[in-house]
Amino acid sequence: MSDDGGRVGTCLVTVGTTQFDALIDTLDREYDGVLKAVVKRGMSRLHVQYGKSAPPCQLQEQGRHYGVTVVADAFVEKFNEVIAASDLVVSHAGAGSIIESLRAGKPLIVVVNDTLMDNHQLELAENLADQGHLIWAPVTGVVDALANANLDDLRPLPAANSRQLWRDISHDLGFHSSSI
Repeated sequence: MSDDGGRVGTCLVTVGTTQFDALIDTLDREYDGVLKAVVKRGMSRLHVQYGKSAPPCQLQEQGRHYGVTVVADAFVEKFNEVIAASDLVVSHAGAGSIIESLRAGKPLIVVVNDTLMDNHQLELAENLADQGHLIWAPVTGVVDALANANLDDLRPLPAANSRQLWRDISHDLGFHSSSI
């Protein structure tokens, strides 16, 4: 049994309900860099939620040699609880996963799927990265980001302001009432 060296913490990798083979395959193929990055960040657990992609067999098989417990699930129930129990999230660039991770106050590395049409994911990831809320990387840069990105300077997402949101939506729809 490998000693975890007193490390604690969990890194969650998620692709949501989608199929993001490029991300899962890259992490699995580059398991050495991934597992070393998890250890470097002081974590002893890697939870990979791989969606409709194939499970990351190399990560699962090799994790113990690095003192990292690797758990892989196609899908998980109570996903918000899994995020809450994580110390770092590496996610596909789906808006739901991004917002859920940021609302939970988790450091977030977002991986953009550049094969999607119109690449709306890139716009969202770049915008939130420019605001200092997350780090984004292409698939080819995910292992480097996991190992080297400075997560200490990330800013929390501001609390939701439903009254202001309602005003903005009303304004955009052409309702200019002072009572809104």
